[in-house]
Amino acid sequence: MRHHTRHEWARWDAFILTSDPDALFVEYQSRGLVFHEPLADTSDDLRAFELKDHDGYVLCFGKPF
Repeated sequence: MRHHTRHEWARWDAFILTSDPDALFVEYQSRGLVFHEPLADTSDDLRAFELKDHDGYVLCFGKPF
């Protein structure tokens, strides 16, 4: 279910640029976080993963490749 303020065409509520998405993914995984989308190379040329917070916001962490 999309967050009520997100546009229909938007995949996320926020994109957070990180220099090392692989290391951040491993750190979050070790802390037991549940991922909305796992770490992957996306069709829009990002190395990224997604989390959904407790308020329903989808946060994407990644960088262009």
